Amino acid sequence: MRKAELPRVSAIRVRYKDVPRLTDIEGEVRRQLAAAYAGRELKGMRIAITGPSRGIANYADLMRAQVAWFKDQGALPFVFGAMGTHGGLSEEAILEVLHDKGITEEGVGCPVKACLETTVVHSFDTDGPPLVVQCSRVAWEADGIHAFGRIKRHTDMENDHESGLFKVLAIGAGQVKGAQSYHDQVLHHGLGWAINTAARHLISTGKVIGGLAVIENQYHEPAKVRAFSAADMDAGEAEFLKEANALMPRIPLPFIDLLYLYRAGKNISGTGADTKTIQRDVYAPIPGKKAWDLEDPAVWRIFVSTLTDQSHGNAVGMGLWEGISKRFYDTVDFQKTHLNAITGFSGAAARTPMVFPNDREGIEVLLGLCPTRTEGRVFVAAMDTLALEHLLVSEDALPLLEQDKFDIEVEGDPQQLQFDAAGHLVLPFKEH
Repeated sequence: MRKAELPRVSAIRVRYKDVPRLTDIEGEVRRQLAAAYAGRELKGMRIAITGPSRGIANYADLMRAQVAWFKDQGALPFVFGAMGTHGGLSEEAILEVLHDKGITEEGVGCPVKACLETTVVHSFDTDGPPLVVQCSRVAWEADGIHAFGRIKRHTDMENDHESGLFKVLAIGAGQVKGAQSYHDQVLHHGLGWAINTAARHLISTGKVIGGLAVIENQYHEPAKVRAFSAADMDAGEAEFLKEANALMPRIPLPFIDLLYLYRAGKNISGTGADTKTIQRDVYAPIPGKKAWDLEDPAVWRIFVSTLTDQSHGNAVGMGLWEGISKRFYDTVDFQKTHLNAITGFSGAAARTPMVFPNDREGIEVLLGLCPTRTEGRVFVAAMDTLALEHLLVSEDALPLLEQDKFDIEVEGDPQQLQFDAAGHLVLPFKEH
């Protein structure tokens, strides 16, 4: 079997300047909501708050602060699962996803519900399949819907609205049926058009009363929150996305031969690993080529060692990588994975990569499938695509580090890669 010699590596730390951090979560959430809902009578209103599936930093704290503020206004808030197909096909599974994130009645101070049944709000005729705007019945029967979510770049598109409030209103609150309808437009008008059209229509009905969005900094910490009235949400979210994009972490190299990720999963990215960090498109994954016009480096080969527990077996996105470990494979729920991929019109996202008995063999083989370069082989190991502060980089990569763009600390001389008794890579920064 073709195998490459294992590289020596150094640990590096990537530091960012002027990093915004949200230190007073409850206070800032209250200030933002008071401004967005100024003059609006909320007393007695049953408010449905979207509960997305993403791994939002301080998720429960942010939700608890919103619930408390609405209750102080005399409203009757509740959280409902708004995650499209990510919870699978059962309401119990949706609640399990939320509960794992601390979104329980005891944790946030209000009822937490799941409802896969939808109300058809409107149907738009197109030159392809109709765009059927739907909303979870339990939310549509409330007096108002308050959108909550994290704003960040989307894995499958570039748009003025990507992952954020518009998406959680359309795909999230639309449950499985809505998510499927919007993704039907992938081959026609595009997913971005479908999300924008559906969210704008939902807002136009008056049922959506406003929302609160959070953006995160380069260290996966809450950076800012911003609340919007329904009238301000469209333009406000688009501007907030620009701020979120400026805070995305990235790997400080011009290219990567093999990227090792300790973990991937739905709590990290909709495709397990951020597609714009790994430069793979779910509709046309091409190794070693840039899928997006961004500064993130092109990546030739990708190996992932574990699937996060919070994914509940949903491994969609693994088809974009070349290799996974046997321990990853053993935790995959193929029914959930295939449902997510079929809904998203991306068969590639659910393909099974090469399965290796352990990390060591996966690294040796995949490095052997990389180009031979005069610079040597560029190997990078990270915890996941959200945690890019601490990295292992090969000795040959050290001269290529973009020191002019980042404050990079090289922590020690190059050493041999360390593996445990099972042959899995030992990361010195795993506790971070």
